[in-house]
Amino acid sequence: MTNPSVAILTDSTASIPDSLKEELQIKEVAYYIHRGIETLRDLVTVQRKEFLCWLPTADELPKTANPGAGDYLKAFKQLASEGKRGDL
Repeated sequence: MTNPSVAILTDSTASIPDSLKEELQIKEVAYYIHRGIETLRDLVTVQRKEFLCWLPTADELPKTANPGAGDYLKAFKQLASEGKRGDL
């Protein structure tokens, strides 16, 4: 059982199994994936299976970028305003 006054926030590269995220109510902030001129958000606009299928066909390897301070601030504010762990 989790403490309702504590929230866990991580980024999407933590690769925490969905069952554990649900059980512990862990929330994630998405990493950025730059695929050519396209910018994707890990587990938001592209899922791992789709990305892994595309990767062997890529002419150029994608670049990643960690979530910015603003991404985390938004997530922390959302968690604080909800007083619970709603989806981010």
